[in-house]
Amino acid sequence: MTRSLSHPYLDHSCLPLLRRWIREHLPAVDDLVFRAEVVCTELVANAVDHVGGGGDVRIRPTPGGWLIEVDDTDPEGVLTPGRSRLGSNRGRGLTLISAFSSWGVRRTRDGKTVWAVIDVAE
Repeated sequence: MTRSLSHPYLDHSCLPLLRRWIREHLPAVDDLVFRAEVVCTELVANAVDHVGGGGDVRIRPTPGGWLIEVDDTDPEGVLTPGRSRLGSNRGRGLTLISAFSSWGVRRTRDGKTVWAVIDVAE
């Protein structure tokens, strides 16, 4: 079953809502909830900081884990772990996401979807 949240994330004020939504909908298996909170909020924060927000967040189970998808409206944006055009004190979010998940980008006609898969030990 897909668990989907459709909420515009125009600024960082949506992050507590996302964390609460994750805690309410994901099973308390290992440290899944913690990792999902970190990954999801980092992906949404990136979309807010670099694109201005404006997309959906989806979470659904996969064989052996959970898939988190965050849509944004920038089809051309390049994601580079450890680097940020917003300054030298930024750019750690994708490195953190990489520590907790495998991730990638799917380009769409209207933007892109950044996805991350969090594995769960069985």
